[in-house]
Amino acid sequence: MIWAAVALAGALGSTLRLLTLEIGKRIAGGHSPWTAWVLNCSGCFALGVVLGLSIEQGLSPDVVAVIGSGLIGSYTIVSPLTYDALVIGIQGSWPKAFIHSVGAILACITSASIGLLICGAL
Repeated sequence: MIWAAVALAGALGSTLRLLTLEIGKRIAGGHSPWTAWVLNCSGCFALGVVLGLSIEQGLSPDVVAVIGSGLIGSYTIVSPLTYDALVIGIQGSWPKAFIHSVGAILACITSASIGLLICGAL
C-alpha cells in the first residue's frame, strides 16, 4: 500500500512543480532559470526537514518514503537546470553555464543542510 501513497504524493508534487513554474513565469515575465533554483532549493530544504524529523523525532520510514520520494522527489527537478545550463552555454557562455550548474548544486546542498539544522539533526 505504500506504493499507492508514494504515487499519490508524486502526483501532488508534480502538480506543485507545475504551479511553481507557472508562478515563476508570471513573476519573471517568461521563462527564468531562477525558477528551477527555487524549486530545487525549496525541495532540498523540505527534504532536510523530513530527514531531520526522521532522525530527531523518529518519523516513520514509510512517511519519509511518501514525503521524500513521492512528494519532494516529484516536486524537485534537475532537467530544467540542465536545460538552462545548456541554453546559457549555447548562447555563448559555457563558463557561466558551469557556474550556474555548480551554484545550483551548492545552493541545494546548503538548503538541505539548513533543513537538517532546523530539526536539530545536524
